[in-house]
Amino acid sequence: MKSFRNERLQAFSSRRAFRSAPAMRDVAFSASQPHELAFETRGLGDFTRRALRVLDQGRDLTNQAFHNAVVAAFGQSRRQPPYFDAPDWAHDQPLLAPYPVEPEDEPVVAPGAPPPLSRDEITSLVSSVQAMNEKLDALLKRL
Repeated sequence: MKSFRNERLQAFSSRRAFRSAPAMRDVAFSASQPHELAFETRGLGDFTRRALRVLDQGRDLTNQAFHNAVVAAFGQSRRQPPYFDAPDWAHDQPLLAPYPVEPEDEPVVAPGAPPPLSRDEITSLVSSVQAMNEKLDALLKRL
């Protein structure tokens, strides 16, 4: 277990080493700090369960507001501190909005990468994950 933590921390540190905050273009939400492990309860991730509840409320959220709501859902006695990493400009952007492209900028797309998901596709994906989570929760209750 200790080896996994060390590998994860080393990978995180090396990844952060070659990108500065202004150069960041991605938004990352994770269940725990980079050097920690995430917790599960009855086989379900503590972070995922709370994040889905926040998303299920159907509110329009910014990236920062989503993170704050998930942290609040954990309460004061949380076993893990959820992690949010994003460039400053992205904190007040709508949740998981695409990177804003200036007219003079060329979009950066990896060869063969699929197009970004629409809001409806994201909503459908969240609903599907939530339904699977509920089925798994019901199954675990029967065990």
